[in-house]
Amino acid sequence: MIAVNVPRMIALRRARELGLEPSGCALLVIHDGIPEPEVEEILRADWATTLVECFFDVDDPEEDLAITEEQANSISLFLLSARDAGLNVVAACKAGVSRSGGVVEAATALGFCTKRAVVRVPNSLVRRRIVSAFPEEAVWDAEQQVPRSRFSRAY
Repeated sequence: MIAVNVPRMIALRRARELGLEPSGCALLVIHDGIPEPEVEEILRADWATTLVECFFDVDDPEEDLAITEEQANSISLFLLSARDAGLNVVAACKAGVSRSGGVVEAATALGFCTKRAVVRVPNSLVRRRIVSAFPEEAVWDAEQQVPRSRFSRAY
C-alpha cells in the first residue's frame, strides 16, 4: 500500500478545537441566504482560500433553491484545488448535518480523511451533484490510497 498524506475535511467547530490555523486551511461556507454574524466573523480570518455558496437543504433537484450543477462544479473544483495544495478543508454550515454532510461524503471520494460524525445525514442531491462534477481520474480508491482507474469509478 502506498502511504499518502491526504488532507482532512473538518467541521468548523472541530477545527477550532484542534487549533488549526486558518492560513493553512481552505474554508467552505454553505448558507441559506440568511445573514449570520458568525459567518461574517469566520470570513474575516486569513484563510488560504475561501468559497461561499448559498443553497437550501432540499433533495429535490426541481426546487429553485436546491444546489445547482454550477454550484456543485464550483465546490468540486474547490475541493480538488485544496486537496492538490495539501490544505485541510474546514466546512461551515448552519447545522453541519445535511448540506455539509453531503459535501463531506463527496470529499471522501477524493481521498479526504474525515472523522465519523455522531450525526451526519448527508443530503443525497448535494453529494450526487458534487461527485458527478469530479473528473474520473480525480476519484480515489480509499483502500489503496491511489487514484482509481478511469473504469472503476464507484459513484
